[in-house]
Amino acid sequence: MAFKKRRIFDLRHVQAQQMATTASHRRSHPTHNYSHNPIQPQHRFRQIGEWFTENMRNYCQTTSLHGFSYITRQDISRNERWFWLVVVILAIITSIVLVVVSWYWSQETPTVTVIESSHFPTWNIPFPAVTICNFNKISKTKALSFLDQMQVPVGINRSELHNLFNLTLLPVDTMISNDSLQIYDRILSLNNLTLNRLTQQLSPDCIEMISNCIWKGINTRCDSLFQRIDTMEGQCCTFNYFGGKLRTRFQSDHIALRDAAIPRVSRFCLTP
Repeated sequence: MAFKKRRIFDLRHVQAQQMATTASHRRSHPTHNYSHNPIQPQHRFRQIGEWFTENMRNYCQTTSLHGFSYITRQDISRNERWFWLVVVILAIITSIVLVVVSWYWSQETPTVTVIESSHFPTWNIPFPAVTICNFNKISKTKALSFLDQMQVPVGINRSELHNLFNLTLLPVDTMISNDSLQIYDRILSLNNLTLNRLTQQLSPDCIEMISNCIWKGINTRCDSLFQRIDTMEGQCCTFNYFGGKLRTRFQSDHIALRDAAIPRVSRFCLTP
């Protein structure tokens, strides 16, 4: 069935048709007839049917829902109007069925969303640990101050202290001569230090890396929130860290000497 081309919906044309229909209806049914003649039941039903038909026609011509306007249009064939009437009725039935099914499902398995609290504190939300490591493994200010306080064994130049400080920056597998290891061991023993404690003394403090800390809306000292831990990057500052506390130390309190001509520094071991 071929459909003809139709013009765009004209609201003025529809309003003119409605006014003409209303005027003809008033002429065919004068008001004085109703006042003198009693209304019969069949005539009342006919009036209700005419009222419903007129309002339904007005609704179909003015609604924005797709398909309704084609039911009452006069510029299309009768078969087209019946086709669109069937389509609209099927769409209404489908919508009703979907609403009923959705209501039935909601009754069978209701879903209730409740806000536990609108004033839940943010500090009770699980937050990951934050670790900050300084690019400089040794603080220059602390190194110069500590250099003046350290004692040097007899016969050893103070320049060896610089080499000892550099030892804290070297990788674990760095090759060091046997004589240098003996000198470093004497310096550490004289000052009652280990290489691990020396690293802690020379590394930057947390309060030097972080200028301002706010906790629960209150300015708080950063050193009370951050703690120092040993990492692969050296001494770092961490917040909200609750893991197993690990500390690095040498296998002995002193630098171990090997029998080889060019020994290595003993490896670090992680112990709980």
